[in-house]
Amino acid sequence: MRTVGAHLFLPHRRLGFERVDEPGTGGEALLSVWARDMDADDVLPGKDGTGSVAHGDSMDAEVCNRLSGKVMQYRGELFLPSIEFQSKDLLSLIDASCDADERHDAATTLGLQSSSKALHIEMMCCLLDENHAQPLQPFDFKPPAANLSSEDCGSRCLMGMDEGEPIHILGAGLSGLSAATLLAKAGREVHVHELRKDSGARFDGDFQGIENWTGGVDLFDEMREWGLDPDAFKSTKFSVIDLIHPDDEITQPKTGPGGAFRVVERGTDEHCIDQGFKRMALAAGVNIHYGVKRDPKDCHIVAAGPRESSAVAFGEIFHTTHENITAFQLNDKLAPGAYSYLIIIDGIGLICTCLWRKQKRTDRYLNETIAWYEAHYDLDRKPIKRVGGKGDFSLPDRYVHDGRWYVGEAGGLQDFMWGFGMRYAITSGVFAAHDILGGAPYEREVRRQLTPLVKASAINRWLMNRVGNRGYKMVAKHWMKDQAKKGDGLIFMGWLYRPGILRRMLWPLVRLSMLRRKTLKDGRKVSRMPFRNALKRDRWEPSERAEEIGAQWAEHRKSGSKTSFSAGDQ
Repeated sequence: MRTVGAHLFLPHRRLGFERVDEPGTGGEALLSVWARDMDADDVLPGKDGTGSVAHGDSMDAEVCNRLSGKVMQYRGELFLPSIEFQSKDLLSLIDASCDADERHDAATTLGLQSSSKALHIEMMCCLLDENHAQPLQPFDFKPPAANLSSEDCGSRCLMGMDEGEPIHILGAGLSGLSAATLLAKAGREVHVHELRKDSGARFDGDFQGIENWTGGVDLFDEMREWGLDPDAFKSTKFSVIDLIHPDDEITQPKTGPGGAFRVVERGTDEHCIDQGFKRMALAAGVNIHYGVKRDPKDCHIVAAGPRESSAVAFGEIFHTTHENITAFQLNDKLAPGAYSYLIIIDGIGLICTCLWRKQKRTDRYLNETIAWYEAHYDLDRKPIKRVGGKGDFSLPDRYVHDGRWYVGEAGGLQDFMWGFGMRYAITSGVFAAHDILGGAPYEREVRRQLTPLVKASAINRWLMNRVGNRGYKMVAKHWMKDQAKKGDGLIFMGWLYRPGILRRMLWPLVRLSMLRRKTLKDGRKVSRMPFRNALKRDRWEPSERAEEIGAQWAEHRKSGSKTSFSAGDQ
């Protein structure tokens, strides 16, 4: 929100139009959404108290024509004329739109100390540039097709992008390459800029899972509908997993032939998913520039990886004679606040532990985890290398900022609970491409389809942070009871991510207690989960076998084995 003289400026939040019935006139007006955290069903306080915002109503061409030449654009945000409010209503509007430290200044500047004073607010007539020096020029808004709803006029037309303008994307990961491939297939000139030497270079051959419980349909079927080829990389489907309880009991959640998730390898080898997406992009005509640094401000889509740490993972890749398997362990000692897992595919295994509380001597957790799996599975383990990575978990106020689309991890689209972020990454890249090509607005689609899942995972994470092994055991038992009742273990996982009444009630508490407000260097405001401190129960002495495994790895390093991620990379 900005005030200049007697004028109030409210930035448009979703980069889409809202249709508003203007109270007392029987006419229509178009107004931008004003409140940072209001939902779609919030009521507009009109001068007779009866005004309301109706999302998705048709916006006829006549109304659009009346706005032509009047709509104002500023750094990717749209400004539209306001209607008249009584001061008491405007004070409520300011209260909803401003941070606490802005409210007094805004009310004082506008002279709203008296609630009896009526004031007409013109949000576009005196819109000034960043230095308050010159008024901006009106944005030439063109009416959408008659069959489009008010929100179906995507961000592309609002930002004034020329259809012949090259599109620049920062980051050659899954989200960036998904968007690039679809844009190039549509005939656009696309350039992807990647700091690293190759797609997947951030990883080093570790296994990761693509889940099938949040979308309602198989992701690979969705990819084919979008024009992406899931056969371009190797994947292994699993319908059964070993669920390891904190008391070492092992049960087996199962689902149908569609599978609970697929395991893919991350890295620069030909069969890795990163290389598969790279090949799809190149085949579509995308120009990928590796080993270059480009300012995000010079890009349309930002798809860069994490800069900070909210959690870390450490793992060991090894040769094994064991059959293909996935095992998932809930154990607060071996994986503080999180989980560990074992994945074996075609003679290559990965044991990994995830830490959601910051620790010293982090290698002891991995060594102890390896010792546990060796004691319970016949692995015949021969170490190859040790790998790891970090995750940064945050929720931004907006997913489109200063005319740029933020996708994947750059947009905070991550799974706070288990770390399954690849589905969100691919989907967000597709949504951004659709928006640029004139489809549904990115901001709207992300908030409708992805943000509720992210919030649900954050609430689950908040609960897990408080329960310890006793709570983990309760979750595991309930999971298996649900499977016995419904015949499918995947249903329970879908329920965990379903936004319900209880989770909606918990969200304000979760946001206040677990997340911290932060302004990023690019000006975006996010609610971020910091890396939590260690607890007293995290202090324990390693077992004899864990110390032997640590010494074994030290010898392997002397012979040339490498570690791609260490405690210093947190």
